[in-house]
Amino acid sequence: MAYLDECFRLDDGRLIWRDDRPAHHFASERTRQRSTTRLGGKEAGTNNRGYRRIRMDSCGTVYAHRIIYAMHHRALPDPHLEIDHIDGDRLNNNPENLRLVTASVNQRNQTKYANNTSGVNGVSWEKSRQKWRAYIRIRNVQLHLGCFATKPEAIAARQTADAEYGFTERHGQ
Repeated sequence: MAYLDECFRLDDGRLIWRDDRPAHHFASERTRQRSTTRLGGKEAGTNNRGYRRIRMDSCGTVYAHRIIYAMHHRALPDPHLEIDHIDGDRLNNNPENLRLVTASVNQRNQTKYANNTSGVNGVSWEKSRQKWRAYIRIRNVQLHLGCFATKPEAIAARQTADAEYGFTERHGQ
């Protein structure tokens, strides 16, 4: 934590490079001065696929939300767990918007796939049966919820399963 505190300060969910970083972070005084002039006081990282990523010489590229979580909770997050943006905004790194979850829990919060043709997650048209099919994926296993004559019936079955398995309201939006 001390190293992160020496590199950054938190400002409303943003990581700001400190302009008083210690000399031992750098190979030379000249490097420290150049880095401080270029980065000091500015937001750390760049936007990559919606996530803010930071290149750090000591440990490679790190997501800003992982650093913010660690600094806020004063402990490094378990590398086997994911940090979920509760509101779905990948750039909203306020500590109150971040939670440590398993991959399966994080999947319950995702948006609709681009190739979705029904407009609803877990609902598809079964051409061979001429019915709407409802399904849900739990722990990487697809569960069949039933085939229905109408799309609203299939949607209702999926919504019931969403509630039962703890999917968020914004799942599939």
